Amino acid sequence: MKGFENKEAEEFKSHIKLFEEQDEKFQGLKPEIERGMYKFVTGNLIEKIKHCAANRLLELRNLMPELLFKKADDYYNKLDILNLAIRPPIKKDVDDFIVFKKKVEELNDTVENYKPPLEFINALKMIISDYNIKLPSHYNSKVIEANAQLSKLRKQIEERMNQLDS
Repeated sequence: MKGFENKEAEEFKSHIKLFEEQDEKFQGLKPEIERGMYKFVTGNLIEKIKHCAANRLLELRNLMPELLFKKADDYYNKLDILNLAIRPPIKKDVDDFIVFKKKVEELNDTVENYKPPLEFINALKMIISDYNIKLPSHYNSKVIEANAQLSKLRKQIEERMNQLDS
């Protein structure tokens, strides 16, 4: 299902509802319709469209856990790199210290920019849970790890800022 990778989490919920409603309506279609003296036989058409919404719903329900894992894994890796980037320099010369200080200050100023992607991950996880969509345990673990990475980054930044101030 192309195009869902960049949707907001709430859009997944609205599409699930839409596909469920469409599926319910499609299941109620009759193979023959009488209008006055005319009789329309729509059996072939109905058979072709009857499962469209159900198939889209199934695709969406399969996509959501995969997308959740991918987003959580990407987020985890991105923040892991940032955590490594603000390790204190091994050498103690002035140039290394200046580069280190600049990285820490930059991250301190921009750390809140890393919150929205995590909010998306958590919102998607909640929707998956609300709709009882099967989520492999390692996918759930990756979401937990992604949440921990932001806390770890904030703690690292705070520690490094304190080191720089002393």
